[in-house]
Amino acid sequence: MAHIKFAFSLLPPEVADTIVIYGCSAGGLATLTWLETISEIALKANPKVKIMGLPDAGFFLDYPSNRTGNHDYGNRIKALVNLVNKKQPLPNSKCVADNLENPHFCLLAEHLINYITTPLFVSEYLYDFWQINNILDIECVSYPRDDYPNLYNCNKDEMIEINKFRNRTAELLA
Repeated sequence: MAHIKFAFSLLPPEVADTIVIYGCSAGGLATLTWLETISEIALKANPKVKIMGLPDAGFFLDYPSNRTGNHDYGNRIKALVNLVNKKQPLPNSKCVADNLENPHFCLLAEHLINYITTPLFVSEYLYDFWQINNILDIECVSYPRDDYPNLYNCNKDEMIEINKFRNRTAELLA
């Protein structure tokens, strides 16, 4: 909360007509995580302010690993929530109230998005190379020098799984 108070000390919501909450990658997830809290605080100070979220990537899926078949990324988020959120609850109180048995869902975009009422424009790669490597757990993505990541080294089976992941991302964002 200190970072929100600091930001609002620089630009008080009372004088703003529009506030855009933006973040990229992990910052995109932070945008989704904190948007409702920031919106509540700003609207309390200025009921006329327009607020919107613009997460640029960071829509990380709760998806099984291609290697283990388990939700390894979701399990890492669960361990993180259990470790660091003992005294300070997660920001989206509606999400937390509905997920008492699984509060880590409130840090997983595909679950959290259902609790966001503030206007939102999500920008997300359908072939997100970080997610392919770290959530889907497929390591065929190559990073040639001075070039964009590509899938040229992926075999047919890996491409089938990557496309399933892509389709799930598109389905969730539709």
